[in-house]
Amino acid sequence: DPTPYLSPFFALFFGICMGDAVYGAIMLAAGIAFYLKAKGAFARKFMKLLIYCAVTTTIAGVVTGSYAGNLFDKFGIFRFTLGIKQKLVLLDPLKNSLMFLGISLLLGLVQTIFGTMLKLIHTLKNKNWRDAALADLPVLGIQITFPVILLSFMFQINLVPQKFVVPIFFISCILIMVNQWLI
Repeated sequence: DPTPYLSPFFALFFGICMGDAVYGAIMLAAGIAFYLKAKGAFARKFMKLLIYCAVTTTIAGVVTGSYAGNLFDKFGIFRFTLGIKQKLVLLDPLKNSLMFLGISLLLGLVQTIFGTMLKLIHTLKNKNWRDAALADLPVLGIQITFPVILLSFMFQINLVPQKFVVPIFFISCILIMVNQWLI
């Protein structure tokens, strides 16, 4: 079951999607209160998940400078601490939306590569060599090489020589097609 290994990504992406420090703090307080009152094992696990998501939401809110949307700024609540608030902002998604999108895409790519690697490890542990060679490895090859090819053509960024990347990409595509024909 890959859930324990992939659950940090869920909490991270939840925090990025919500991304508000005040909302995260409210969720955190509610999560802790309900966790302490919860009786059943499922309820405690769910509240623990809510707490993790609240922490990432709060952190994302601080990092992006979002405190109750712009409500606090509108009413001047942070006027006396504006300098501190601005120093904590690492990325403003409204001013630098392409960077925010790029970071989100990169995190998504890391998650999919990690998930594919978990599947590959599981396949190898079960000694299913065919699926490892014709399904999991080619998918991993595409997940790694396609973004490199895309970056090199779109932005003229050559991370590694194309003489290695392009053949790996095409071999991976061919292996996936062969796997589909053999099913």
